[in-house]
Amino acid sequence: MRWHQPENGIAEIADVPEALILEFSARTAEMRRRLDEKLDRFVDSMGRDPTPRERWRLEREAAVDSRPRKSKSVDAAQLHDDWREQARVIGLEPSQVIEDTVDRVFLRDPIDADLDDLIADWAVGAITEHQSSWRPAELVREIAALCPTETATEAETVVRWADSVADRVAAERCVDISKPIPSGALLRRDGRPVSESAIDRALTTQAILDQEHGLIVWADHRFR
Repeated sequence: MRWHQPENGIAEIADVPEALILEFSARTAEMRRRLDEKLDRFVDSMGRDPTPRERWRLEREAAVDSRPRKSKSVDAAQLHDDWREQARVIGLEPSQVIEDTVDRVFLRDPIDADLDDLIADWAVGAITEHQSSWRPAELVREIAALCPTETATEAETVVRWADSVADRVAAERCVDISKPIPSGALLRRDGRPVSESAIDRALTTQAILDQEHGLIVWADHRFR
C-alpha cells in the first residue's frame, strides 16, 4: 500500500477514500473537540496561549479523555461486520475499497541508513519541542515514529535499528543528567548500575542546559 506523510507518528493509507477515513475517525474528531475546549479554557483562565510544553500536556489530556472504554467481550467478527456496514452506509463496497488500495506499491525498501542522521535531527527536534529532559525510551519512541512507512523489514530489525540510532544520538548529541554512578556499583554491559531503573535515566542537550543557565543568570540579576 501507499501511505501519506506521517503526522505525530501516524500515517493514513493513501488510497483509502477520504470519506471512509473520516467515517472511521470519530475519536480523532472527538479528541480535537476536547483539545479545542481545553485550549479555550486555558486562554480564558491564564490570559495567554499555552507554551509548546503546556499544549503537549493538553493534547495528552484530550487523548485520554476521548479514549473509549474497552469492552471486556470484544467480538472480532462482529466488529468486522460493523465496519463493513459503516462503509456500505456511505456508499462504499468494502471489497472494492481493498482492491483499490492494495498492490499499489510493487517494491518495498529496507531501512535506508543514509537517512539516520536526518531522522536523528528530526527526533531531537521533536522531543526538545515538548520537554527539557527525557528518558532513552522516549528518544527511541520519537525515532521509531519517524521510520519511513514504505519500509519492508522484520519488526526485530526495526527495533534494533531504532535502539541503535537512539544509542548514537544519546552518546553524540545528548548530555546524561542521570544520578551519578555510586563508587563500586555493579555495572551492566552499557556501563550503568544494575540497580538503576529505566525511569532513573535522564538525558537533555547542551543547548537546553545553556538556555536554562541563561534563565538562572537572568533571574539572579533581576533578583539582585
